[in-house]
Amino acid sequence: MRYKILIPIIMAVTLPILVGTVNAQRKNTVESSTINCENVSREQRPRIRVTGFDITRTSAQSVFGKELASMLVNSLNKTGCFNVLESLKNIGNSMEEMKLNQSGVTDGSGPETGRMKGAQLIVTGEVTEFKETKIGALAIGVNQAHIGFILRIVDPQTAEVLWSESVERKVTKPGLKIFNADIISFGTQAMEDALEKAISDAVGLIVSQRELIETYSPKQSDVELKYDRNTCPINLGGSGPTVMVIIPEIHITRRVPDPAGETEIIKTLINAGFKVIDPSIYKAIRDSEEFGNAVKYQDAAAASKIGSRFGADIIIFGEAFSESTGIQNGMQSCRARVEARAVSTYNAQILGADGRHAGGSDNSELVAGKAALRSAGSKMGAYFVNTLCEAQGVKKSTGGTGESSSEIVLGNATYTNAGKVETYLKTFKGVKSVVKNFSSGVARFTVTHTGSLDNIASALDSGKTGVSIVVTGLNGSKIEGNFK
Repeated sequence: MRYKILIPIIMAVTLPILVGTVNAQRKNTVESSTINCENVSREQRPRIRVTGFDITRTSAQSVFGKELASMLVNSLNKTGCFNVLESLKNIGNSMEEMKLNQSGVTDGSGPETGRMKGAQLIVTGEVTEFKETKIGALAIGVNQAHIGFILRIVDPQTAEVLWSESVERKVTKPGLKIFNADIISFGTQAMEDALEKAISDAVGLIVSQRELIETYSPKQSDVELKYDRNTCPINLGGSGPTVMVIIPEIHITRRVPDPAGETEIIKTLINAGFKVIDPSIYKAIRDSEEFGNAVKYQDAAAASKIGSRFGADIIIFGEAFSESTGIQNGMQSCRARVEARAVSTYNAQILGADGRHAGGSDNSELVAGKAALRSAGSKMGAYFVNTLCEAQGVKKSTGGTGESSSEIVLGNATYTNAGKVETYLKTFKGVKSVVKNFSSGVARFTVTHTGSLDNIASALDSGKTGVSIVVTGLNGSKIEGNFK
């Protein structure tokens, strides 16, 4: 009888001691992990996402839901070694908030699409062992718990398993016996402690993969903008190069009227102190055969000639496109890619070349495409600013004064009408010289000028010369037309 009385007393005394020991061990493990990462800034931490654990052990299927993943997320977040992302199953509220912000109901100050971060590492697991045993008679007994799972770290881009390890914990603790021993329950102190210790072990193992963490930590890459107008070496003193950016865009099946990616690149360049030529000056060249061939054949020499005509020291040229990827979470989604090269107009040297892609979502497909193009353009802008600011020996173009030599060919001409055009051109702002040639009803003018040839073409077509002219073509450095 005395023996039966002593058992609950022993349990009452022993249980807090055991729990305290387990908690101290778990605390020490997490604290040591935190110490390893105490000097790691948020910007340097790799982004990880923990997925739900697969439950392959039949006895655990009715017990575990998402508890393991949630406990692991909580513990990993406390280490300070990672930026832990919300699980894919739980981002619905964020998506709904974005949809509300896009609907026009709010003032638009809510979260924007296309800015959610993606995981650099995926942590997943599989429960392989789960067993609870009650030993003892009547209401007093001992609980034995056994939990085991396999941890994996996966590269989401390649689906490669980068690391895998087994975690296993067994705990025996005194406790009250459940009378229906056939029912598997997740309620004993032994299983709770075993689970806590296993999670603590898992965190310690993950944090110990220092080489893996450092490999996937965000680096100061070319996508991150490193310079502004006060730090870009090439622009200090206001003597930096003049840049021309021309990147036509297509949303698959239709031309985008106002290139969003190009605009982002220009904005980033201007913020870094570069002088950028107004795109309206060379609007007509965008759809010309000359520029189309330069892009198609990636012809740096041809592109440099175009840039030089407009007074650019560097021309950034390329193309961009976006296309729908369907409905995602109730919103139109699009992907975009911007590809471009930076070329010196002094010697056609390629200073940088790259491509970037990005996604965007909106209630409107075209707006979603624009958002994707802006994001891709922003990345390209950062790349070109970093590349040009670090470039060595960038020389001014021989056409850096902005002088160009263009040809104007007008049919159905008379000597009198040709003379009026010559007189008008000589007074046109920016025209330095005009050489006329008249033969067989065709008037040819070689014009040396600054600024855009578009402006001259518009003046001819609008009748400002005093005679009626129809401009039929504008290709690079040549205007074609006819007298009425």
